[in-house]
Amino acid sequence: MKKILIAVLSIFFLIAIVAIGINTASAAEEKGTKIEDLKTKQYSSDISTPVSTPQIKNKAASLFEGWKVSGHVLFGANLSNERAAHDAEMYFDRGRLDLKKEGLSFFKEHDGGLRFTFETFYDADSKKPEFFLKYVYPWIKLTDNTTLQAGYIPTPLIGPEEMELRWLGEEIGKSLIDTHLKMSSRTLGAGLEYALPIGKIYVTAGEGSYNSGNAIEGIVELTPFKSSENFLKYFFAHVGGMYNMTAEEAKADNSTLWLARAGFQEKGVYSLSGMVLTTNGPSSRLAKEYPGLTKYFKNQDIENDGFELLGRVYPWKVIGADNASDMKKVWIMARHRNITGDFGYTQNAIMAGYDISNNLQIGIGTAISSASANTGIADNAKFIVAIQLKF
Repeated sequence: MKKILIAVLSIFFLIAIVAIGINTASAAEEKGTKIEDLKTKQYSSDISTPVSTPQIKNKAASLFEGWKVSGHVLFGANLSNERAAHDAEMYFDRGRLDLKKEGLSFFKEHDGGLRFTFETFYDADSKKPEFFLKYVYPWIKLTDNTTLQAGYIPTPLIGPEEMELRWLGEEIGKSLIDTHLKMSSRTLGAGLEYALPIGKIYVTAGEGSYNSGNAIEGIVELTPFKSSENFLKYFFAHVGGMYNMTAEEAKADNSTLWLARAGFQEKGVYSLSGMVLTTNGPSSRLAKEYPGLTKYFKNQDIENDGFELLGRVYPWKVIGADNASDMKKVWIMARHRNITGDFGYTQNAIMAGYDISNNLQIGIGTAISSASANTGIADNAKFIVAIQLKF
């Protein structure tokens, strides 16, 4: 898979180089007439005029034109009953930087670009933030509806589950899949996205989450009634799955995961949804987080089902408060998660927040978790404060 990916990336960059060459040749042809006109003029000296420093600077500056920069920085603190001294822990949770450039014109009028996302995490051993490159990939729009990307790309099953809550931190904002089932939110591979009139299809092939194998993941996101004149236009449905092919040296069987989420979402006002999933995979993948599984399910596959109920709402926007009211910036969120099967896990979270501005948010709340004995994890309650700065 890695060799195939390297070949795909090489083709991407070869196309980029050819495109740049074509654009350069076109620009030179357009300037040809102007050069012929200059030849008719008389000069007192045959010495050509040197290129000025401002011209060089302008050419260098043009390389950075058209790039869009966005991202966020997240700070937080939590107080957990796991700590005997009940000391609060402050942390720098995440820093993300996205660089995007459109209009590279790889394929005539269609766009292309690059995306880089950097994140941070708190390393428990070194007791300090560690940085890593989360996503890095070029993308090319093959047609108006089809986009191809390759590199370290997002996995399609994780993104839809975040429901715009990721910034609230691991205990609140991350998906059930990567938080509790420990699936990766990125893969080294290639992805193809196809836009539909009522949604999109996103498929990836790359490194798997289990046993260093390879996996195929895909999801269909639909808003079938978006042209409706009533509340049905806010309905959405996501259906997806993963098939992980075990590496040859591994003894465990191939792994699968299937999920479906449906609900209603009016962006910036409310989001209400429910999700169900079922998964099958080796216990070794989860043994680090759930040490009890090594005792009860050593060298075995485990099966689990899960569901989630999630709601986030700006109550004063819903009831139609005055547009000038600061209360319209207040939101509340509640979530219930449950995993059943070979191990059990339940979590309830509630949080309230305030949008200080379009770029600054603050949230405060709690997450209470309990797990079955065969996980080896004790019950836990966390009080959480999170601050996000967007740019």
